[in-house]
Amino acid sequence: MGWRGGRRGAAGRKMVTCGVGREGGEKRGGGEREEGVEIEEESENEEGKREWWEEEFRRRGRGTVEQAGAEEARRAAVVAYLEGEGVAAELVGDVALPLDVGVVQERVAFLRSLGLDVAEVVGRYPPVLCGSITRNYIPVLAHLESIPIPRAHLPAFLTCYPRVLFCSVRIDLQPVLHYLLGLGVPPPALGSVLTRCPPLLGLRPEGSMSTSVAYLVGIGVDMRAIGAMVVQLPQLLAMRAATTIRPKAAFLAHALAMPLPHVARLLQARPQLLALDLNHQLHPALAALHGAGLSVPQMRAAVTAFPHLLALPLANLLPPTLLWLSSHAHLPPASLAGVLAGLPQVVLADKAQMALKLQALQQHGFSQQQVAAVVAGCPQVLGQRVETIGRKLALLLLHRAHADVVAFPPCLACKAEVLKERLGAAQAAGVRGSLEWLLDCSDTTFQEHLRTELVPLPPPVEVVMQEYD
Repeated sequence: MGWRGGRRGAAGRKMVTCGVGREGGEKRGGGEREEGVEIEEESENEEGKREWWEEEFRRRGRGTVEQAGAEEARRAAVVAYLEGEGVAAELVGDVALPLDVGVVQERVAFLRSLGLDVAEVVGRYPPVLCGSITRNYIPVLAHLESIPIPRAHLPAFLTCYPRVLFCSVRIDLQPVLHYLLGLGVPPPALGSVLTRCPPLLGLRPEGSMSTSVAYLVGIGVDMRAIGAMVVQLPQLLAMRAATTIRPKAAFLAHALAMPLPHVARLLQARPQLLALDLNHQLHPALAALHGAGLSVPQMRAAVTAFPHLLALPLANLLPPTLLWLSSHAHLPPASLAGVLAGLPQVVLADKAQMALKLQALQQHGFSQQQVAAVVAGCPQVLGQRVETIGRKLALLLLHRAHADVVAFPPCLACKAEVLKERLGAAQAAGVRGSLEWLLDCSDTTFQEHLRTELVPLPPPVEVVMQEYD
């Protein structure tokens, strides 16, 4: 309700005049003021203000002014208690806290019984203290354990996302779980997915989740693979398609000269690429590969074979790796990029173990130049076990010379069983061909090679030259 009559002065009180009204013929406010009249009116205004505030407090459910003051005192006691628990008063300044210190103490004790640091939890989500133990906390905890999220993981889960204690099981939690199951996330993996990304429970399935999935499917990701991608990277569903997923996919497509369907297959195999920062990880990684001499096709081959390469600090790893390959494997600069493209894992390989593999080649009679040629032609040899390399070389050198191995180094990438079978079959059939001709083909083609070589050639036709007069 407002005040009636007169007008308000600069100080907020209603000012009245003592002049005769218009009906008396004098102008409004034209007479002199009589002492005592304005003072009496001011006291009436103060009484009106009080009545107005009391009515306003009643309308807002806060009772009278005296009751509001009592509430403020009770609230101050609650805030003082929370400050004693390590909670800053600024955090709960705008929170509608319970006004009973006993209720707040009970909730703080319950949170502490879960293994939580109350100050940290309230700092992350101050309204958590407004939840009821019986209506909010206990139903949510029971539902989380039914997912299941083990009790041992609950403290970390709730510390990361305390808002979940204020969620509704039916309205907030169950729709998210049903959506995850609909994407193909196996029920036993639900707990792991939510433990690694608790904020998923605060998202709406019809919001960013659906948008992210729709974009991935639109560029070529198999819908049946979305569940497996979420298991590997739960944060995927919390990423915005327009600001996070699309820029990274577009960058990979442009930098690696890959069509979006190929990028989709890359992301499908390694969704963790979407968790990398565009400016601080993806850009520097590809720039380091380019600086090492890799062409775009070579970078594409390296990333396709080892997507985790983009998550590594290549600016620090590449220089010592290239130096080691040059000094120990005696590779020329032109061959270094090919080795990185063929075996990108070499940046993480143990230098001592790689040295043992080079020694294995030398112990089987290969010269230093031949070892360099073998490594340049088959970088995968640096990633094999020494025993495996020795077994393959024993089979190869039993049937062929060192020069044949150097002429086709990828023969060392074949399985030992394949080498034994094909070299033995060729020797039994009396077929003599290059290692590339024998090994770089399918089983069907190999059998055709044997049949072709075993077909006896027709005898040469004797051409009789006739003489003409």
